Order: sequence, then C-alpha cells, then structure tokens
Amino acid sequence: MKPNISEFSYGYALTEELVMGFGNKLTSSPVFPSLYQEGKDGGGWDVKLDKGGIPLFLQFKLSDYLKTKSALEYKKGKISLPYYRMHIRSKKYSRQHELLLKLERDGNEVYYSAPGFHEPGELNDAYLKQKVKNRSLWVKPTYIGDITDNKEHCVVFKLPKPHYFCSEPKEIKKDLSFESFQNEIYSAFEERKEYALSRNSLDELVKKIKRLAKERVDDFPEYDSGLRFGVKIPRIDEEIKEIEKEKEEGKTIEKLLINKELLMNHENMVENKFSNKHPIELLAYYASFYFGSQLMTVTEFEK
Repeated sequence: MKPNISEFSYGYALTEELVMGFGNKLTSSPVFPSLYQEGKDGGGWDVKLDKGGIPLFLQFKLSDYLKTKSALEYKKGKISLPYYRMHIRSKKYSRQHELLLKLERDGNEVYYSAPGFHEPGELNDAYLKQKVKNRSLWVKPTYIGDITDNKEHCVVFKLPKPHYFCSEPKEIKKDLSFESFQNEIYSAFEERKEYALSRNSLDELVKKIKRLAKERVDDFPEYDSGLRFGVKIPRIDEEIKEIEKEKEEGKTIEKLLINKELLMNHENMVENKFSNKHPIELLAYYASFYFGSQLMTVTEFEK
C-alpha cells in the first residue's frame, strides 16, 4: 500500500520537532537559501554560526505499508506482516545514494529518515504528541553500503526492529532509532563543533560537493524546468531518458557532453546568484539540488 501522506508533510513535521531540540542540549535549524540581501554580505550568518555547531544532511523518505501474504520480503521468510518498505532509487536512474555515501564517508552527518506510518491520522497523532522523530527510521548511507548493480533496492522494517536491506534481504544490525541518531549527533557535535560551521570549512565542503557532482555528470536531478530558490534549472530529464535508449547506438558520449555543458552553465548561474551570500546558503542549495537533502545546522540551545 502506497503512503497516503506527502513527503512535504512528513518532512515539515519532522523538521519542526528537530528545531524544538534533541533533548535539553542541542537544537537544529533548517537552512533555506535566500536571494534577498539582508543588509550586508553574508546575510548575518557569521554571527548566527559563530557559537559553533555541525551541518546535518537529511533526506526525507516515505514508506510503503505491506500487510498481505503476497508481499515479497514476507514470502522470503525474513520479516512478518505488517511491515514498511523504504525505497532506494535504482542506480540505473540515480546515483544519489552513491553521492550521499561519499558525503558521509568524508566525515559528515548524513541520514535517510522514513516514517513508521503511512496514513494522515497517524502523522497527525505523532505530530500532536511530538513523536514523529521517535516513530521514524534513521539510516546512515553506510549502514546500507555500496550499491554496485542496477536493481531496485529498499529497506524493509518494523519499529523498533528488525530492518533488512533488500533486494536480497540482508539484516542491518544497527540501532536505527531516534535515540541512537541523537547519540550519534551528540558525539559528532562534541568532536567537530569548534570548526565545522566556520566559513573555511563550509567553503571546502561546497567545493567537495561540486567535485562529487562533476564526477557524476550522467546523473542530474529529475527536476522540471522552473525556479528553485530563484535559480533557473535546465530541464534535462528527457535527455537522461534518451541516454538509456541510445546506449546501444553509440550516442551516449555525445549526450554526456551535452549534460556536462549544462552542468557548467548551471554552476555558473548558481555561483552568480549566490556570490554575496554566506557559503552555508550555497551549500544548502547544492544539498537540495544534487543530493535531494535538507541541510540543517545543529547548535547548542541559547542560554
């Protein structure tokens, strides 16, 4: 059964809870790039971030609900009914998991988050009780690992457990609860808070993300033409589909060159739009565009 809630609604409810805090010590704030000048270069971000903290990259997912005996993972004897399924896009269509994996392996806090519910009433109940985060799965890309084939993959789960990475079920023997996620964030915060949100660190992170994106010029986000954070994005989803169709005709290289040119044009437009902005806003834009992720800053509660 497909979810009857939207990714936006789930992401909004979860983000609001994270803003309210990780217990009694830390809080987090989503970073939304703005094209409006806020009185001075950098928009005042240096003042906001000078107390230290760490960046956090979240990709919000939705979960299918499986309750019948025809469910694939149930038939393989690995999990009982009912359970949930969080999809990972096939490498054939998207290298996003690979990019997130590299981002995490580079020392960043990166997570998939998926709800252990699928109906609006369940979301409303969790939201009113401030339990959206507790009724969600928290998965680091490294818990899944490298995906080397073009098959469809997913994580099937119950809360609090078990959890399996599929297509061929392999148990994820990690604690995927919010409490575990919270402890991991506490640990990363104490280790990196003094420098992780400095201008120099954020500048370097932006450069690394751009390098990762250039390594994967054959994989563009599937966005329609239009404005995203005020920056025009070329429509190239049809180009990507044509690449798959024309591989056997020897036209792939030509198409990749077209995509490489589009990437350069897009990058130039973005750099121009964000030229007077703090690097954290550019980082937030690239996190959304290339990784499909929401950038958040984790900081201490102000006393």
